[in-house]
Amino acid sequence: MLPRALAWRLTDGRPQAPAAAGSGRIGRAIRGPDCVPMPFQAWQDDLLAYSNFPIELADAIHYDCVGFGHSAELTQDEIASVNRGDMWERFQALRIWAHGNQRAPHKPLLALWSIGRCLRGAARMAPFATVEGELARLLRSFGPNRKATHPEFPFWRMQKDEIWEIDRPNLVRTTASGDAHKACLVDHDIHGGLLPSVYEAFRKDPHFALRVAESLVEAHFPSTLHEAVLKSTGIEDALSNSAGRSLLGDGVLQVMDVDDFVTSRRRKRNPAFRGKVLQAYAHRCAVCRFAVRLKEQPLALDAAHIRWHEAAGPAQVRNGLALCSLHHKLFDWGAFTVVEKQRVFEVLITDMAHGPGFDESLKRFQGTSLHTPTRLIERPAKEFLEWHHSEVFRSSFAN
Repeated sequence: MLPRALAWRLTDGRPQAPAAAGSGRIGRAIRGPDCVPMPFQAWQDDLLAYSNFPIELADAIHYDCVGFGHSAELTQDEIASVNRGDMWERFQALRIWAHGNQRAPHKPLLALWSIGRCLRGAARMAPFATVEGELARLLRSFGPNRKATHPEFPFWRMQKDEIWEIDRPNLVRTTASGDAHKACLVDHDIHGGLLPSVYEAFRKDPHFALRVAESLVEAHFPSTLHEAVLKSTGIEDALSNSAGRSLLGDGVLQVMDVDDFVTSRRRKRNPAFRGKVLQAYAHRCAVCRFAVRLKEQPLALDAAHIRWHEAAGPAQVRNGLALCSLHHKLFDWGAFTVVEKQRVFEVLITDMAHGPGFDESLKRFQGTSLHTPTRLIERPAKEFLEWHHSEVFRSSFAN
C-alpha cells in the first residue's frame, strides 16, 4: 500500500506537476498563496490529462501531504487506473492526417493491428516489411480506394502520438516534410511497435486493451464494419481461442472501468435521424424496395449515412438513405454507390464484387433508379454522394 496525500492545484485549474522522481519520494514544488487544496477524486480526474507515470515506478511514488495531519492510502490498482486513463487519452487523441474531406484511417488501423498482436502474445516490435504488408492489406479493405496506401507514413508518424516507438530512428533519413524514406526503413530492417508501458498495460489487462480497440473502431468506422475490422486486425481471433477467453475471466485485472473516469469524445448521434429518413423514403429500401413489416413495425430497415457519421457526416435527411440491412452493409463496404445524372439518382455497382448471390443482391440493380423522397429538399445531396464515391466506393479505377 502506498501513502496518498491530498493533492494541490493552482487556481487556474491546472495541477502542479511533481518536481522530481526519486527512489522513494516525489516532492511537490508548491509555493505562494494561489495554491488551494482539492479532494483526491478531483485531483485524479485532473491528473489524467497531465500525468505520465510508468506503472513500473508505482511503488516509488509518494506524495507529500502539505498542511494536513494524515494521509489516505493510494493502492497499486489506483495508480494503474491513472496510467490507463492517460493511455486512453493518447489513443483518443491520435493525430489523423487531414486534407479536405478525405479519410485517413492509417493510424487507427495500425494501432488496432498492434493491439491484436499484443492480445495474441506476438512480439512487441515488428519489422517494417511485416507492418507494410499487413497495413496495406487493411487499408485496401477498410481505407479509401487509392492506388497507393503508404504504410510508411503512420509507421513513422505515430511516434509523435506517444503510443508507438521505432528502434534505431537515427538510421532513418527523412524528407523535407519530416517523413521517413521508405527505402531506409527497408534497408535497415527498422522495427516499430507499441511503447513498452502500453504493451505491458494491454498484456496485463486485456479488458482495457479491448476497450481501447472498441473505441478506435467506433470512432473511425460505421457499425456495419466493426466485426470485420476486429477480425481483420486479429483482435477477434485472439479472443476466440481458449487463451483469449481465459484472459476475460476472473483473472483479468479490472481496477476501474474507463467509463468511470474518462468522458467519451465520440460524436453523439441524433436520435431523430432514423425516423426522419425512413419516413422520407416511405419506409422502404431505396435500392430493392424491401418494406416488410411485423404488424406496424418495419423490419430490417436502416437509416444509412451517405457520408459516415464517423466522418463528420451530418444527421440530415439529405445525408441519409433508407436501406434494408443487406444493402446498408453493402453500401458501407463500398460495393455500390449512388450517382446523380440529370436529377435522376442511379445505382452504380462495383466491378470488384463477385460470388454466389452477386447477381441477385447487386448486379441486377446496376443502373436502376433509386427510390427517392417526394420532396426535392430531402433527396441525396451531391456533396455527400461525391464523398461516398471518393472515400468508400470500391472500384478497380482507384484515385
